[in-house]
Amino acid sequence: MVFWPIWPLRVDARSCRLAAPEDASALLFPISKPFFAIMLPRKHRLTADKDVTRVLRQGRAVFTNLVAIKAVANDLGYARVAVVVSTKVHKRAVERNLIKRRLRAVLTTIIPKLTVGVDMVVMGQNEAVGRTQADLGAAVEYCLNKLRLI
Repeated sequence: MVFWPIWPLRVDARSCRLAAPEDASALLFPISKPFFAIMLPRKHRLTADKDVTRVLRQGRAVFTNLVAIKAVANDLGYARVAVVVSTKVHKRAVERNLIKRRLRAVLTTIIPKLTVGVDMVVMGQNEAVGRTQADLGAAVEYCLNKLRLI
């Protein structure tokens, strides 16, 4: 069990910044996960290596300067997704993980729109570094429209 501090924030008049109250230790409560985590539901995750390699070998591909998507049909009736960002995109793991988090957040809103069972691998490209979530979302929707999935 992890304890996350939750306190009413107040604005400091001098610095115009958010500040915590003086006695923040009394305002802790236990939660099992951080409330800010955005995750794909487990059934929508493509986790097995054999499934990912099958999609990469057999899937239809659409590329933009921000993302590339490879997709192949499955018999499950729902979509499964893997998000991949190579070290060629950026050498720092912090930047690669930021791109992956943004892509996953976009995919959590798009997956309910998919009507067919499909396995997808979403790959971040070089231009995705420093782009906003809205830019990545537009690129993902463009690719899915080209694949006729939404």
